[in-house]
Amino acid sequence: MRNLAGMLQKTLVDVNISCCKNPDAASSLRALVPIRERIQRLHIDCMWDSLQ
Repeated sequence: MRNLAGMLQKTLVDVNISCCKNPDAASSLRALVPIRERIQRLHIDCMWDSLQ
């Protein structure tokens, strides 16, 4: 996810993360760090086994 965000950092402004199992919430948000200033809309709809 981090590589994808880095490659698309100039054009990616609408991010939708859904139905993910492996990256937890913190990992998902860390992957978006390269584009955090450009994100206009962010939707995260995932189920994690445990929340910390």
